[in-house]
Amino acid sequence: MELEKYSLQIGDLGYFSIVEMAKKKENDVFCLSRLRHGTVLFDEQGEKFDLSSYTLQMKKDGILRTELNVLMGNEERLPVRLFIERVPEMVSSQRRRQANKGASKKKKGKKASKKSLSLCDFTLLITTAPFDALSFDEALVLYGARWQIELLFKLWKSHAKLDTSRSENPWRILTEIYIKLLACLVQHWMILMGCWNHPNRSLVKAAQVIRNNVNRIAINFNSLSKMLKAFAVIMRCLNHCGKQNSQRKHPNTWKTLIEGKPKWA
Repeated sequence: MELEKYSLQIGDLGYFSIVEMAKKKENDVFCLSRLRHGTVLFDEQGEKFDLSSYTLQMKKDGILRTELNVLMGNEERLPVRLFIERVPEMVSSQRRRQANKGASKKKKGKKASKKSLSLCDFTLLITTAPFDALSFDEALVLYGARWQIELLFKLWKSHAKLDTSRSENPWRILTEIYIKLLACLVQHWMILMGCWNHPNRSLVKAAQVIRNNVNRIAINFNSLSKMLKAFAVIMRCLNHCGKQNSQRKHPNTWKTLIEGKPKWA
């Protein structure tokens, strides 16, 4: 899919590609991503930039965040802005455990390198967007919001039970999948119409409201006028129900987007 000019693409590490970022920048499409471990960086003078040493010095000097202009890639030398943010100890400890677990999976008993473990103390983001298009705080907030698309997929896959069936007949299973996908489509359409413009609504609760009222649609399926009335009732329910529970320790994503106060990416 072609992105519009001056749009921002937020990507996970699995899609990290300096070549693709450079191509998008040529078409005035900006990227925001975590920095992949081991990516070669250079300073603006073209000298190799030692990120590990730089962050170590930040820790010694008690500096919590900084933004740098660097060149990324051994051959591409793509100009990017590098955001470096110190994270709480609880977050860095969790990241170290994940790093060691990942290293152990690749080779049993192996631990992550000291360099990669030291970088767990920081969130490292890069962007090709200019300063007047994306600030440091905005980058952290937007990158932290990327998980919402995964939650939407989870709503379709897990809550709709797309991967479960009581049948062993492959054609019956395939038919069930198609029916469930159609149900997901209708459900999502109703959520879009009923509460998508309310940022503090829970998609899980909204889906539950629809399931609780699905009989209204079923019994009026043969009458368009009655079915539209049933839809109207469900829309009113969605408009007033299903608010997210307030969280102090880990603020809701909609709050961080509105207030511009980042969670740890």
